[in-house]
Amino acid sequence: MNADFLPGERAADAIGLPHRQLKQFRLEGKFLPGIHYVALSRKAILYCVPLIRDWIANQNDPEAHQRAIEVYRSALLGNQKRPVGRPRKVSA
Repeated sequence: MNADFLPGERAADAIGLPHRQLKQFRLEGKFLPGIHYVALSRKAILYCVPLIRDWIANQNDPEAHQRAIEVYRSALLGNQKRPVGRPRKVSA
């Protein structure tokens, strides 16, 4: 499992908050879906620990937190530029 995304109890322990506080922030709309958490099902919620830590640090500076979101997302593998050269063959 990616260490950036953790289930509620483990994320809360890593961040230093009670699990119910993470859930409350999520339900109040303070955390953005697909950014601060991912809901795989109603009971399977994974929290993005680095972005929640940044959100806590930058609650009074939303622009700084937005920059952190952009940097984090740009570093994801799916957002990397494709290598220059011949395209890879995809086997069927």
